[in-house]
Amino acid sequence: MTEHSGSSSGPLDTADLLAMAQARDSTITSRTLEFWRNQDLLSHAERTGQEGNRPIWTYPAEAAGQLRSLLQLRATTKDPNLLRAALWLEGYPVPVARAQRSMITVFRKLQADMEKELAKRSDASKGHSREQALAEAARDMAASRKTPIPRFTRQSLADRTSAFETILKLGLGEKLPPQELATSADQVERVMGLHRARHYRPNGVGPWLTGPADEGLALVQELGSLPKLTETLESATVTELEQARPFVRTFLTGIAAFSQMADAFAGYNNASGLASAVALKESPLIPVMILAWVISALRSEALSSSMTEVNEALTSSVFPVADRARELAALPPDEQEARLARLPWGNQNQLRRLIKAFSTERAISHDPQVDGTER
Repeated sequence: MTEHSGSSSGPLDTADLLAMAQARDSTITSRTLEFWRNQDLLSHAERTGQEGNRPIWTYPAEAAGQLRSLLQLRATTKDPNLLRAALWLEGYPVPVARAQRSMITVFRKLQADMEKELAKRSDASKGHSREQALAEAARDMAASRKTPIPRFTRQSLADRTSAFETILKLGLGEKLPPQELATSADQVERVMGLHRARHYRPNGVGPWLTGPADEGLALVQELGSLPKLTETLESATVTELEQARPFVRTFLTGIAAFSQMADAFAGYNNASGLASAVALKESPLIPVMILAWVISALRSEALSSSMTEVNEALTSSVFPVADRARELAALPPDEQEARLARLPWGNQNQLRRLIKAFSTERAISHDPQVDGTER
């Protein structure tokens, strides 16, 4: 969670928060803050004293951090339900029941919007079926460079279209036969960049992704469709929600950090096949989807232990390296070079790439037209 860094002279009042907000967006008013408080997007003020006949109202310590997070999230979405869910997932004091209702609403609206788009593309009077509408929408997604997932490799438009058609069908909850899953699985892996994971061997260790590609799609079909995610959140208890919440941030930040480390040590982009995590980690919708996935996994005896193992590996191995890289990145350049000079030349290059990755905290290009490599 973001630490409080508001006025150092004492507790924050409404004027302090308004000044913070207007420094980023001059159109924000005190009525805007009131709306956000009523929407549980901002902490409520508490009566903390008395000045003559006038009560004194101040905000809790986390209000400054919550306001900063809210302003940052609003650059991506203005949907109060999605904002509320994202703030709760970051650990801010949003009532859990309201956050749960918001996440369910987000999934229902997303599915309704997708179905509405397909209905617009369908025209039964002209023999234009839903299946044709799906194929048309998939082709548009495949051809566009504005999709949230970067292009990780060269791929024909036909193969990308097939992959996106499978992704859309699975997302909408359509039951695909095993043969269709097997036919499009490799194409979906390439769209997501996961195909690289089958070849990445750090220090001679075997690749982390093995087995038939369609097994992963079968799991998505079982647990990851919008109807299934909605059903999972509708049935989730407060205990399950609170238990799953810390997993979400660990997975998002940890897997993205691992991807950046792998790229730095390998010397090329998307070495681990997980670069989509870097591209998607700032999207407020992705954590909500992961939360529902985590709850489903924790309910499964077979998947629960794997979840715990991944969480432990990220916490004990990946995060310490990422923190150390950030510490090195914060050093003056002369001191950085002095420390790197003590290492073999190959390690120096790897660490320079690692320091660069964690000093910018931004994803590098994965467009093969820019990268020019394919491994």
